[in-house]
Amino acid sequence: MLWNIVPWYLGTGVRIRAAQAADVQEGLLYLSPLLRLLERLKMVMLVGKKAQSAHAAIAAMVEVPILHTYHPSNLFLNRRPDNRTRLLYDLSTLKAHLPDAF
Repeated sequence: MLWNIVPWYLGTGVRIRAAQAADVQEGLLYLSPLLRLLERLKMVMLVGKKAQSAHAAIAAMVEVPILHTYHPSNLFLNRRPDNRTRLLYDLSTLKAHLPDAF
């Protein structure tokens, strides 16, 4: 399941804005009850720096391993030729830990 650390639109309707620390904190209020519903949760992967900034708070909510990876934006993927390989490696690591899930 995919879930944005801030699961709603941030912006004016004309222009999106980046999530700020207060947005992440508010998003965590919605994440906690959601995680309690996931009875078979095996692992969490924090995708991008905003999600990773909430690592400690999320670790307090779950008793499963937490992995980190890069945000799969075009900006990241196109910045360096090996970035796509780095992201795919992290995702394959996740898959290797969850063989029954895929």
